[in-house]
Amino acid sequence: MSKNKTEETSGADNAALKIPAAGAAAATEVAVPVTTAEAGTPARDATTQEAEQTVYVGPNVLPLALRRFQVFRGGLPPYVERAIEKISEVRLLIVPVERLNDARAKTETAGTNEFRLYDAVKKAAEGVK
Repeated sequence: MSKNKTEETSGADNAALKIPAAGAAAATEVAVPVTTAEAGTPARDATTQEAEQTVYVGPNVLPLALRRFQVFRGGLPPYVERAIEKISEVRLLIVPVERLNDARAKTETAGTNEFRLYDAVKKAAEGVK
């Protein structure tokens, strides 16, 4: 197995497959899902966690330096953690980049949980200085 780490996704997220560049070796690799015994969730090593990208799909909260569609790689910076301390719903509006289109659409669809969270953050942001 090569040193390149690949994280398997499910459903429509499978569109994010990596294809070797022209002239690359013709070897084919198959991604096998690995799960932890206790939780049944994908196991991740440090390299995968560092490379994971997430995106904030909530409204701008400029006093906390938080902007819609801001992308984070390898975890959340301290200012985002502070924003979460002030407005807890912010954490729920940070999603894997692979879910961006779906999450964005849900923030704009009345009746969804994401729409409610977006609205709650927007209202809470009005009181933040």
